[in-house]
Amino acid sequence: MKWRSITSIALILAGCSGDKEIEVEDSDTNVDTEDTVGSCETDEECGNGMICDEEVCKDGDRNDDPEDAENMIWDSTESGTLNPAGDIDYYTFSAPAGETIRIYTEVTYTDSFGAEQPDLGDTVVILRDPNGQVVTWSDNYPTGTAVDSKDSVIQAYLSMGGEYLISVEDAGNYYGTTSEGSPNYAYDLTLEGWNQITFEEDGPEEPSVEMELTRRNAWYSVGVLIDDAFDTDWVNVNWDDMDDGLESQLYIGGIVNLTGSDLNPTIALWDENDELIAIKENVGPSGGMLYPGGTISGDWTVEIYDTNNQGSDDHWTFLYMLLEEKNSYFWELEDNSDIASADVLEMTEKQTSSGKYYSMAKISGDLVGIDDVDWGVGENPYGEAHVLVCLNSEKDGSTALPFVELFDAELNLIDSVQAQSDPAENAVVLATEMEQGEFFVRISSEGPDFMGQLSDWYRYVVYVTTFEPSTYDCP
Repeated sequence: MKWRSITSIALILAGCSGDKEIEVEDSDTNVDTEDTVGSCETDEECGNGMICDEEVCKDGDRNDDPEDAENMIWDSTESGTLNPAGDIDYYTFSAPAGETIRIYTEVTYTDSFGAEQPDLGDTVVILRDPNGQVVTWSDNYPTGTAVDSKDSVIQAYLSMGGEYLISVEDAGNYYGTTSEGSPNYAYDLTLEGWNQITFEEDGPEEPSVEMELTRRNAWYSVGVLIDDAFDTDWVNVNWDDMDDGLESQLYIGGIVNLTGSDLNPTIALWDENDELIAIKENVGPSGGMLYPGGTISGDWTVEIYDTNNQGSDDHWTFLYMLLEEKNSYFWELEDNSDIASADVLEMTEKQTSSGKYYSMAKISGDLVGIDDVDWGVGENPYGEAHVLVCLNSEKDGSTALPFVELFDAELNLIDSVQAQSDPAENAVVLATEMEQGEFFVRISSEGPDFMGQLSDWYRYVVYVTTFEPSTYDCP
């Protein structure tokens, strides 16, 4: 069944401001191609990515126009090929209002000998509603990160009923760079329902969804609908030690391309003692949230609400929980409130691609209690060197904006700065020529009589380089 419920599809599907417009090819696009192979009577005689046109096999397919979109049913998979370069394939499905879905592609790119080429083939999938507006799109996982088993994944709440349109194209074609296309560029497109989504009524003591995290480094997803003003939804997240005794950190991501939703999701994370440990606005479009404090097990509650206290059937998102083994950040050891008890910064020596040496350390901690101060001591092994400290806490969900100070071995203050509330900014202190030997880093609370809580945590990276650093990674 072809999707013909909209008579002027090329005009209606232009998309909203900022959306990528659908390009409708002229009917003779594939006719003029020079890539032709043999004679034929049916498409099946031509093979993948080829069609039979005027008894000649040519590059192309039958669903490269929205009006010729291939119909899909629930919980089904269709196979396609992106050929030639610039090919866009269209699929349609019908859904009532209130459905929650997942759509994903799996790519198989083979060479002329039939061997898979895992580094080739990268699709972009776009979902449009019955009015032609983009609901969401994805180049990778909805969080913007890659996953091993799938190429592009979309999850969405469908606030209106009707015919929805899916398009699949090469990432180079979407971004306007070098577009790939080949009879060997095959993919599978899967459409399925998703039944884990928050619902009313719920509260912190009775969350509507309980998620048991049983594996590390695996995404667990839940849909969220804030359908009324001042509504708040709750999800319980639980994990045990998995019998490995490793400390964990919890990362919560969201949909990066939240185009078709009006929700500005604020996420708050509460521990089993009802203490706030992280909070972040606009999770998804502004990145994810984490709590880096090491813990063997957890029974935590996630609170979700609209930052502007709005709500409707168009206020939705998905959250993605990821339980990770505690990363390479060393957690401070209290009491480290003076020079004598400073934590030793464990510096690891590395080399740049050009063979230049540098050392680095990663540290995390918190400022809990009244006027908490944390000291660390590092070692410069290179003689005159550059020492750089980069800190950013609030962008990951902390409520702290600490002071960062850098001292030399004689405790002379070299540089200092306070972290900024702008998530795009990092607090950076720098010594351009520090002599060989010890240096000290001091992290302190925001002001006199500051009472820190568990959510006032931080992470920073220290670099000691034999060269002037021009680019560097911050937390």
